[in-house]
Amino acid sequence: MNTTAKERSEHLKQVIEKMSGRLLIVLTQPDPDAFSVFGLEAIVKKLNPELSVEIGYAGKFGHPQNRTIVKRLKLDAKMKKLEDLDLTKFDHFALVDSSSLSDNRAPVLTSIFANKIPTIVIDHHEGDNIEETDDVFIWRDFGVGAASTLVVELMRELGFVFNDENKDLAIILALGIRTDTKDLVNTTERDVSAYGFVATHLSSNDLMPYISYDLAPSFYEHRLRTLQEVRIEDTRLVTNVGFISSDDGDEIAILADEFIRRRGIDLVLVWGIVDRKEVRISARASAPDFPLNEFLKKHFGGGSKPTVSGRDEGGATVSFTSGEFSWISEQTKDLALELASKRIQEEVFGS
Repeated sequence: MNTTAKERSEHLKQVIEKMSGRLLIVLTQPDPDAFSVFGLEAIVKKLNPELSVEIGYAGKFGHPQNRTIVKRLKLDAKMKKLEDLDLTKFDHFALVDSSSLSDNRAPVLTSIFANKIPTIVIDHHEGDNIEETDDVFIWRDFGVGAASTLVVELMRELGFVFNDENKDLAIILALGIRTDTKDLVNTTERDVSAYGFVATHLSSNDLMPYISYDLAPSFYEHRLRTLQEVRIEDTRLVTNVGFISSDDGDEIAILADEFIRRRGIDLVLVWGIVDRKEVRISARASAPDFPLNEFLKKHFGGGSKPTVSGRDEGGATVSFTSGEFSWISEQTKDLALELASKRIQEEVFGS
């Protein structure tokens, strides 16, 4: 038995039972692990049925796996865009898979938490220092590979059982653990135990559509360009996908994951110009002593998070817009691409 989860579940129960009014669970950026917000929703509905609960999300379902999960499990009908919600109507807020009150993936968080702190936070990353009280539940645990693991541990202690009736939720949580632990490779005993608990009533056929998901033709076009644009110096690699739409923007991260596996490479930056509005960078570092978070913050205003394996993953965005005005037109896009390429290489390679 995980004594920490037992103690944490008791405090969470006390906090939820005292809440009243409306709770918004915030999903800062759709991905398999962040979809564990639906696990917290199930906990809240069990412990406090009178409390009104909604899920609001930021960003887009750009990653093909995310799109597959949302479409097949009909999650778009179970949550709303943050921008479509009247945030003043909520009495409480919760964060799962994030503990940053100004997360750049969801700029609206800055306004939400300007004068209010979240009532519930469940995360496995570094984040803001939020004080826990009798009325506020904060669980940031770096000893697991996925936020979904923490949610499952809480559910287990609170008496949840997975069966055919809640199979969709089991699929969501199992995928969250699998994805953030790289298919249970970069994992801990707690992740494996949590995965086994939710996957008891799942077969390989239940998960296969979400693991062997389709990739758009554009992915292979962008992969070809990145291979052509590779520049390597010592153990650092930089490449780009050129111009890309926000609908396909997560392909940048997929390609970064591929390039960091290249032998002899310790640092990877894959970038692209998204919707002619911003440069999006995905970075990966395999050297345990390389300060990727500080590097991205200094050079691009971004940040990173460590994984269980010690590999760092992060990114940044640099805007090309000023209000409604974009610096990139049809006539200037080639120049903008060349400028972005030179500037990024200058920051990474020093030349």
